Amino acid sequence: MLLLGAVAGTASVSYWGLQGKWMRERDAEQDAGPDVWDEPAARVELQQLQEQFNQLASKKGQTDHLITEIQRFVERYPKYAQGRILLAQAMIHDEQYEQAYEQFNLSLELDGQQPEVQLLAGTLAYKLDRLNDAVRHYSMAVGLAPANPRYRLHLAQVYLRQRQDEQARNELLAALRADSSMHEAYAALAQLYAQQNKITLALAQTQKAVEHTPVSEPAKRVQYLRHQTKLLLRDNRPQEALLTLESLTPDQRAQPQVMADMATCWSMLDQPDRAAQLYEQAAAANPTRWRLVAMATSWRLKANDVEAARAHLATLTRLRPQAPEVQELRAVLEQAALQPATNTTTK
Repeated sequence: MLLLGAVAGTASVSYWGLQGKWMRERDAEQDAGPDVWDEPAARVELQQLQEQFNQLASKKGQTDHLITEIQRFVERYPKYAQGRILLAQAMIHDEQYEQAYEQFNLSLELDGQQPEVQLLAGTLAYKLDRLNDAVRHYSMAVGLAPANPRYRLHLAQVYLRQRQDEQARNELLAALRADSSMHEAYAALAQLYAQQNKITLALAQTQKAVEHTPVSEPAKRVQYLRHQTKLLLRDNRPQEALLTLESLTPDQRAQPQVMADMATCWSMLDQPDRAAQLYEQAAAANPTRWRLVAMATSWRLKANDVEAARAHLATLTRLRPQAPEVQELRAVLEQAALQPATNTTTK
């Protein structure tokens, strides 16, 4: 199933979207509690810690010592909601997901009017497989900002995961009413209809996702076209599926997953030799990429072209003698080489 880009990769949930104007406004409104404390100084200190984290994160550096500093900051200002958000951010970078989720919740207890933090908490809950918590956070975000379609998109994704189809459909349609160009919502509708085995409807929504994908997001377009291909193959329409993939650019068609999809199309068209040719051409253009040679060998075997497979296997053995594919393909090749003799004896 096609995962929404907005949810996929939740391990890298970050706080970048909370910076700028929104964060300054929330800081100005934040009530840290009855204790007397220097709010301007705390804001400056928090900004410095944020900048340190940004630098470390951009360089994929270790954040252990910085987490300790942020924890000390939070201890000094326990009711400063923004400090707990930064602590959660740093913990996510350090893959301390449970602890990060706790900090998001503590921040929301201090200030529940934070839709973006509800979004982050929901996405982290989704990653932790706490789907009911994810629904709660996303629903809160929707309630706080009903006109923002991103929150509905995330909520719909959880409903899809829970197989609550009607709720998912309602949220996706509401998101599209707010923003009819939201390609992720069309893609999610396609996922929903595919789950219901409504292939025609799924194809129509996937096409809309393709049409609304901006030029600046070519990877998304490839993703949607690959999904469209799988739907066409599922509907036993390999020729249309192949034409869909051939609409991609040469560089996109050279991607391993796209090549695998194209090979599947040729196989369903009962032309495994064309699949072999696909990998042979790619291997000729990239002679050191041994996996291409392995795939060419495999498809030549499926096409019953033993001699071509043997030649490819020899090349593969030179390129990557320790690859497990070498032994696997050799065993298949030996079996295939014996097949004609077996047939003759039987006759």
